[in-house]
Amino acid sequence: GDGDFVDQTWLLGDGSSGAEITLAKERPTMLYTCVRWPSGPYQGKSMAHSNHPMVALVHLLSNADRGSDVFMSVPFLSDFNVIDQLCRYANPDESGLNIYILLGPSFWNKSNLCDFVGFLENRRQAVARLHIKDCGHDRKYFHTKAVVSTAGMMIGSYNYTKASREEHYEHAVLFGPDFHALDGLRQELSDEWKRLGPEIDIPKKEAQAFPDNDAVSNPYRKRANRN
Repeated sequence: GDGDFVDQTWLLGDGSSGAEITLAKERPTMLYTCVRWPSGPYQGKSMAHSNHPMVALVHLLSNADRGSDVFMSVPFLSDFNVIDQLCRYANPDESGLNIYILLGPSFWNKSNLCDFVGFLENRRQAVARLHIKDCGHDRKYFHTKAVVSTAGMMIGSYNYTKASREEHYEHAVLFGPDFHALDGLRQELSDEWKRLGPEIDIPKKEAQAFPDNDAVSNPYRKRANRN
């Protein structure tokens, strides 16, 4: 179903209970990717832990008020795990969030979304629930990597790529819903999203049509005796 298109076992971290963030009420929470697997098949890669930015993203989505607005500035988006989570929480059967995304202008952002959709109509419908607009083609590039929901906000260096989740050293800061600047950033993202052009459409891929074998000229096919 929607939101369960890809394997999300990475979020389990080093145990079956999964990683869950603990939000400090009196101060911002520092996020980082430097906790690495010490051995095994994922040795050296970042693991899910309570202060990982990906875990914080899931926290902001899963704890947002049902049917509320979420604003994101996303210069780069290629991690299928992230796309999967966005689709899940935009699903009206899950949380019905209205997720507004300012997507960076790189061509491969759209290309990765097309690869996620593939040939499947249910994935196309899931991505279509996300309100995505191109941002940066007019040189007004929204370089800030930020997420704002009713559960709080995250801002920092974290790009929404698999390399950022597993390989790079990234940092971000998570603020709770009472942070004084939350409304200001939400308004800034909202104003920029409204300023941009129409939402982008991500179609599903079309299956290649192969010609009938009989319609293809085969120089090695035996010819009928014309005598």
